[in-house]
Amino acid sequence: MHCGDSRLVSLSNYSDGFTKFAQFSRACFDVCCTTFCECGEDDMSTLRLARTVVLLLMCAASLARSQTTDTIGGTGYLAQYDNYVLWYPINASSSGCLQTLGAFIGNDGNIRLAIYSDKNGTPGSLLAQTADTMMARSNFWQDMPVAPANAVITTGTQYWLAAQIFSSGPTSYLWYGGSSTIHYYLSQPYGPFPGTASGAALGGGPDAYLRMTYSSTGACTSELILSPPVVQSPGPVACSSVFPPIFTLPLTLDLGACIGEDGNMMLALYADNNGEPGLLIAQTTDTPMSRGNFWQDLPVVPPGVTLIPGAKYWVAVEVISSGPNSYLWYGGPITEYYYLSQPYGSFPPTAAGLGLGYGPNAYLRMTYSPNISTTPAKMSTIGGASYLAEHDNYIFWYPITAPTFP
Repeated sequence: MHCGDSRLVSLSNYSDGFTKFAQFSRACFDVCCTTFCECGEDDMSTLRLARTVVLLLMCAASLARSQTTDTIGGTGYLAQYDNYVLWYPINASSSGCLQTLGAFIGNDGNIRLAIYSDKNGTPGSLLAQTADTMMARSNFWQDMPVAPANAVITTGTQYWLAAQIFSSGPTSYLWYGGSSTIHYYLSQPYGPFPGTASGAALGGGPDAYLRMTYSSTGACTSELILSPPVVQSPGPVACSSVFPPIFTLPLTLDLGACIGEDGNMMLALYADNNGEPGLLIAQTTDTPMSRGNFWQDLPVVPPGVTLIPGAKYWVAVEVISSGPNSYLWYGGPITEYYYLSQPYGSFPPTAAGLGLGYGPNAYLRMTYSPNISTTPAKMSTIGGASYLAEHDNYIFWYPITAPTFP
C-alpha cells in the first residue's frame, strides 16, 4: 500500500483521551497494529520515530475499542447546494458510541455535518453535529468529531445524516452517487443545524458520499446536550439594555445575562486553570430575572475585584424556574463548556468534577474597569440570542476574556 503526498490523520478515532491531529509532510502509514505503508526513503527518514509513537498509541487504543464505519452514496458526480440542509437515510450495521461524521470532499469551502434520529421514516431530532469546518482537500475523506460526543448508535436502526456546505468560491462541492433514494431538504442560511427537521421537503436522487464512525465496544459516556434546546420563541432577538451597569465604588465588576423569561439567576467568575475552570473569584447574589429579552447586570461579591486585562476567565451561570419557562438565550459558534449537576443556590469554591460539553454559549457579559473613578468601564460578551434553553439544577462554565485597556 502506498499513500499520497500528504495525509491528515485523526487520532481521535482511536483514543478518546488523545484527541489531537497530526499532519506529516509526505507522511504515509496504515492505521493498524501489524501493517505499515510502503514509503520511500525520504519518508522513512522523517517518519520513523513519529510513526512508531503514533502507531503504538493507536494499537493500544484499538485493543480497547474497535471501530465500525457505515457509508452511503458514492462518487458518481459533483454537486453544490449552498444554503440548504440535506438529510440522507443511513442504517447502523452495529451498536456503539458515535465518534465522527465524514464526507468525501469535492473541493474547497466549509462544511457542517449532523446526525438525526428517525421519525416514522423521516428525519426527526438532532442527535449530534460537527463544528463549522474548512474542507481540507478535494477527493479525500474528511472525518470530524461531533458534539456532544458518544451519541448512542443502535444496530439495525435508521438514522439520517445531514450536510451543509458553504462556498469559499464557485467550487464548493460534495460527491454524490449510488442508487436513488429519498432525501429531505430545507432552505436555510449556512450555520448550526435545526433541533428538528420540521418543515423539510421530500426529494429524491443519489445520496451524498457520507459516513459515520462509531466504537463498537465499550459503554457510551453521555454529555449534556444543548441542541435541540427547549425553544419558547424563535431567535435571533435584540437583547436590549434599559440602564447601563451600575457601579458603587469600589465595585469594579458586573456580570450580566440576556434573560429569556422569568425565574431566578446567579452568576460567578472563575479563574482559568490550564484551560479549565479553576478557583471561584466572585459571584452575584440570588436574583429574580427582571424581564425577557433584556440584559440584566448584577454586582459581584466580594467587590473591588482585580482582573488581568486580556486574560482568560470562566463565567458560570445557574438558573431556577419560578414556572415552566426560566430560560436564557444561547448562540454563537459551538465551543467547549463545562457543567456540573447540583441544586440551585451556590457555587463551589473550586470547579472540580466537571463534565465537558459542546454547544453555543449562553449570552453573557462582564463589565469591568480597573479604576472606575478614572477609567471608563469596558465589556466582554460571549454567546448570542439564537434560541432559548432551560437547564435547572446545573451550573455551566463558559470561557470569557477580560477587557483590555489602553
